[in-house]
Amino acid sequence: MWKYLVLGAVQGVTEWFPVSSSGHLVFFQHILDINPGVAFSALVHFASFLVILAVFWKDILRLAMSPFLPHLKKSRQLLLALIVGSIPAAFFGLLFKNQIEALFSGFAQLAWAFIFTGIVLLLSRSRLFKGIKMSIPVALAIGFAQAIALVPGISRSGMTISVALILGIARKDAARFSFLLALPALLGAFLLEAPKLLQIGSLLGAFLGFVAAMVVGFVSLRLLMRNIQRIHWFSIWCFVMAILVFVLSL
Repeated sequence: MWKYLVLGAVQGVTEWFPVSSSGHLVFFQHILDINPGVAFSALVHFASFLVILAVFWKDILRLAMSPFLPHLKKSRQLLLALIVGSIPAAFFGLLFKNQIEALFSGFAQLAWAFIFTGIVLLLSRSRLFKGIKMSIPVALAIGFAQAIALVPGISRSGMTISVALILGIARKDAARFSFLLALPALLGAFLLEAPKLLQIGSLLGAFLGFVAAMVVGFVSLRLLMRNIQRIHWFSIWCFVMAILVFVLSL
């Protein structure tokens, strides 16, 4: 049971920190010699979905009410941007579903994915533009960044926040958009894999992992929102993980 708790806690930390939760889940499954399957990954990602609801409930409520209240113009624009930004991940996730699932059973390729994430995090310090506001083209660019993160080891939050920063979006706006953009992606992944939940080796273990992911995730997201200006430092973490994967692969 404790192995599921560890995996849940790993998800809780790494979903928000820009270091790839899926990559860390594959890594620790290899270390712990446990393979609960893609369904477990989708379950603990659903825990992260609930964490976003708890932390950003005010923003989500405004988004839900924006089509009906004329004065919520900015929220309507944000809602449209989120819809557009969700399209690439949904399209490529459905198109390459089997190939993506196969990557979760691999290990050595994680190293290259972690390296890629680390490089993008370093690039987040650069700016192509300044003072850019969220728009449809910017949302689409961030959406394609999220689609790349379907590969285990490539961080979803790292890709989306970094691309937003590079394009000139303010740090807090970039983080908020990134995490709100995760909602349809996390929910979609869970719904796709929900029929396989009964195939998880231990249902009690899966429940414990779910709870751990939710509790640890809530604390981790709060911490990251207070330190969003330092995300490029997580590149060191990614490079260390790449080295560990290389060593263990040998």
